[in-house]
Amino acid sequence: MIVMKFGGTSMGDAECIRNRVGEIVLDAVEKGKEPVVVVSAVGGVTNLLLSAAEAAIQRKPEQARALVEDIAKRHLDVLEKAVKQTRFALDASSYITEILEDLSVFLKAIGVVGELTPRSYDIVLAVGEKLSARILTAVLEDRGYPAEFISLDQVIVGEFGADSENYWPKVQDFFKSRLKNVREGAVPVLTGFFGPTPNGILKSVGRGYSDFCASLAGAVREAEEIQIWTDVDGVATANPTKVSDARILERMSFGEMAELSHFGAKVLHPQSVWPALKANIPIRILNTFHPQAQGTLIVDETVEANQPFKSIAYKKDITVIRICSYGMLMAAGFMAKVCERFGSYGISIDLISTSEVSVSLSVCEKPSEIEPLLNDLRKFGSVDVASDLSIICLVGAEIQRNESIFGKVFEALRRKGIEVKMISMGDLRINLSLVVDNSNCDDVVRLLHQSFFAE
Repeated sequence: MIVMKFGGTSMGDAECIRNRVGEIVLDAVEKGKEPVVVVSAVGGVTNLLLSAAEAAIQRKPEQARALVEDIAKRHLDVLEKAVKQTRFALDASSYITEILEDLSVFLKAIGVVGELTPRSYDIVLAVGEKLSARILTAVLEDRGYPAEFISLDQVIVGEFGADSENYWPKVQDFFKSRLKNVREGAVPVLTGFFGPTPNGILKSVGRGYSDFCASLAGAVREAEEIQIWTDVDGVATANPTKVSDARILERMSFGEMAELSHFGAKVLHPQSVWPALKANIPIRILNTFHPQAQGTLIVDETVEANQPFKSIAYKKDITVIRICSYGMLMAAGFMAKVCERFGSYGISIDLISTSEVSVSLSVCEKPSEIEPLLNDLRKFGSVDVASDLSIICLVGAEIQRNESIFGKVFEALRRKGIEVKMISMGDLRINLSLVVDNSNCDDVVRLLHQSFFAE
């Protein structure tokens, strides 16, 4: 059994859904792979739903209604082109109309209250995956294969703390309960949305939650493989839109993929790694538009290649906070107290670098968004803030055996006159992170790729 997740680009229009996604799923069925399918919303629809919610909060009912009508038209047009048999089209059309009528009523209620809770956001977001999954179910049935539409929007039941260590294992139990009664012989088509979660899925997981959903589904069904179908041939040595000669990697470890995802690689959501890792299920990144490509296999083992490292990732628009404290830095518990302050404001730290008298930390938020935190940190010492920066991260187990890489990196940057603002290395020694000005980010990525991967 395999899990196959298709993203918004893969589900972009009728042609994609019927003749690309549908063909790939049915090929897996015919090969006896027993696929479980997870889908994102049709490309662009999640943004439309969020815009409709914002219009409702601002008490702009006409704008909200127009956005819902646009969503309805898009899906009904896709359904008309993708499903040939009337009975399957009518069933799906009725469902689409009903769901969007419910959404309109809900948005009117939001307009009365004038606010939207995280759970209410979840209710709005869930609509996108419900519609796309229902359409794909109709497509598979139209092509002669039994399929079962499964909405996971109520898969999480009961109240339990999202911050507790038992939260996600409990979610997996709910997944297992929901999926155990799938009709014999039918292809399950799951919504990539699951929830609502106590803090809202955007805060608990973030955009790209359907990757995480696929990983959870794969873990509870003990899948042979979790496939993430996207619009690239796999994980590359750098972002192909920035580096024209980037190469596709055949294999990499879960740890390496987690680092790349965290530092900006868009092919896989960062939280998708741990359910698959814990269940020891490989993840394969594949291209819906080039299905014959081998893709990249992510496995629970050290993977070393005959190259200096695996890939370069980057994250732009970060902020570095430097705390200088002659009296407290080396005192017991100082770092714990500093990090606790970040946690109390819900701010995640990406990188930490220390010297004898200062500590530097990077975050994704802009200085204007964290002013209360900065004021709090001034209790520990002087605080300097630098913004409009980028993290560039070199990732690969090969770094552990290639100490000359450090000299080569800094020499390449020195020759180009590029200043490094901060340096950090992960404790597993599979990543080296540099902070540079935003304006230098793309040039540094290309320079380092040329320096290490040129023929």
